[in-house]
Amino acid sequence: FCNFIRPDVVLVDGNEYTGWSEFKVAMNLCRPRYIALHDTGTFKTKKVEKFIHNKRPELFELVDSGQDAASWSIYRFKQPDVIDENGFRIIVLTQKRHWSLDRLLKSINSAEYGGAKVELEIRIDYDTEESDDYKKTVEVAESFRFSAGNVHVHKYTRNEGLQLAWLNAWKPMSDDERAVILEDDLELSPLWFAWLRRAWHEYGGRSDLGGISLCRQRMRASDSQHIIVERDEPFLYRLPGSFGFSPNARFWREFINWVRTTDVQHADLYVPGTITSDWYRNSPDFWEQAWIWWSWTNGRSLYTLYAHSQNGALVGHWAEPGVHADAGDEAGLERNDELLQSIEPLLEAFPPDLVKYGWNFEIESGGWDGPDYNSGFSQH
Repeated sequence: FCNFIRPDVVLVDGNEYTGWSEFKVAMNLCRPRYIALHDTGTFKTKKVEKFIHNKRPELFELVDSGQDAASWSIYRFKQPDVIDENGFRIIVLTQKRHWSLDRLLKSINSAEYGGAKVELEIRIDYDTEESDDYKKTVEVAESFRFSAGNVHVHKYTRNEGLQLAWLNAWKPMSDDERAVILEDDLELSPLWFAWLRRAWHEYGGRSDLGGISLCRQRMRASDSQHIIVERDEPFLYRLPGSFGFSPNARFWREFINWVRTTDVQHADLYVPGTITSDWYRNSPDFWEQAWIWWSWTNGRSLYTLYAHSQNGALVGHWAEPGVHADAGDEAGLERNDELLQSIEPLLEAFPPDLVKYGWNFEIESGGWDGPDYNSGFSQH
């Protein structure tokens, strides 16, 4: 039931003898954002409250309480830092752009990881020509020393292409794993990990969070126009951002299992309101449309979290010649964003309520999530 419903709130009624067992199941499997207790002080709810106050007070915050026919309380569940418990994986996708890989790896080494257990995985797609650039890329990968953890180099024995490289990049075994997937023509801000870690800690329990992106998303999904939304706090947008994408393991694992049983290049992945659906019909070679379709069908509504600063981004894209950019004068390449170098208020803002944007990059009707603490939990 928990896996199907993914509830934001679980109510435990103290008049039921199963209350304590319900609480344990809810916290271990449902991982709700809020736990609501009714008839507090009665037999089973009293045991729950004793656990909250005496055993794990650091995980629960009382946000409201009161009395109708009986007393009640509402607690926010502070998700434990799963990165502390399970570590973090950086996955780099590359093939033969050794100069790009070298630049990205240097930026990875320049970040601060706060003592977290971080594993770096470099996945090198096979170059059928075994060009000098490919061999140099292998050399760069195998000689790199990561200051925060171990390096694992995986060399494919056949050419996968970028779509399959993404779909084979990460297969999480549990909901609590965390990773980021990076193409080699990206460059990271030294602040990226600290912000991403905090964002997962604050929002990882949301049932509508498909992933978190480090980029400043400029594309309006309804017509491909480039605009930039600037806000002083993070927001949710229906369109994923592949430049520095950190999928939610809770959903990515299900998505990958679906991909394994689906011919995505010939499937009808049309999603109303998206220009990307038309692109995919003409060129079904990018993973994002499969994710968009899966995230917005069969009752799912999975957004991507962004933080758009006026001063730059947590990741920059160099648009090297490849799938995302045409071949041209490489000497004229420029990074699409300045990289944030210092903490600013946006990077420390993690409000409980997030604004949601639709395909047209306009705020959705009712596009605020979370309870209104001033007007009562019933409006959640």
